[in-house]
Amino acid sequence: MYLENSPVFYADKITTPMLIQHGDDDGAVPWYQSIEMYIAMRRYNKDVIFLQYHGEPHHLQRFENKLDYAIRMKEYFDYYLKGEGEPEWIISGEAYQGR
Repeated sequence: MYLENSPVFYADKITTPMLIQHGDDDGAVPWYQSIEMYIAMRRYNKDVIFLQYHGEPHHLQRFENKLDYAIRMKEYFDYYLKGEGEPEWIISGEAYQGR
């Protein structure tokens, strides 16, 4: 049943760009599951972006991280849904800062 219900095993069939946001102190969902999904999609050359927020639980708590995610999510939707803008962090990627 695990194989039938895990999205990781269907990454090859994903056609929609995906934005994954995860806090690495999440008590509800292990953060490494998001990393597994990200890596699976990258292996299939799928369009995926992973945003990891250091020290954050399931829902972002720190204002600066909430603001960062809100701005990035808007830029992401503008880019993929409206065809507007070319955010550098989407086009070229951005190294993990470990903040």
